[in-house]
Amino acid sequence: MNIAKIVFSFKHYKSFVYFFDKSKINLSVGSRVVVPFRNKYIIGIVVSLSILNKKILISNIKHIKYVLDKDQLYFEKTIYFFKYISNYYFLPLGKILFNFLPSYFYKKRTIKKKNLYILKLTKLGNFLRFTIFKKKSLVFNFLSYLNNIYIYYHNFKLFNIKKQIIKYLLKKKYVNVLK
Repeated sequence: MNIAKIVFSFKHYKSFVYFFDKSKINLSVGSRVVVPFRNKYIIGIVVSLSILNKKILISNIKHIKYVLDKDQLYFEKTIYFFKYISNYYFLPLGKILFNFLPSYFYKKRTIKKKNLYILKLTKLGNFLRFTIFKKKSLVFNFLSYLNNIYIYYHNFKLFNIKKQIIKYLLKKKYVNVLK
């Protein structure tokens, strides 16, 4: 098993350790993830990746639920630079990393389960996104973005998509809800 050290946007000076399975989750340093923290899900940024060490108690470590980004938001050198800033100014690393992101990346720190949609294009939706929806650029961009990734309710606002459009796509079976 592999472990990832994750920082959050609140005032904690330490990073938290979470398990992830490398065969199931494609994770890189600097990407945003959704992890369980106490009794809710929180968005965090991966600071480092490593292989499980015997010093860590396995019973207390939880698993990463989802990866929000295909690509990393920060490179390793950038995170190293922000660690230096964190130590120099005595600020939490997570606070610095989240403050350098645009506001729509961290407006909602916690994710409620009712706002969690995991959508994936069906074969029909993948075929139709290049034919019918090419004229409707808003839906086409959304379906292109949806190809093989997870999406959350607060990300719908990035594409100016309403819940009615999602319900329509689900009704026509262009997308599936994964659990």
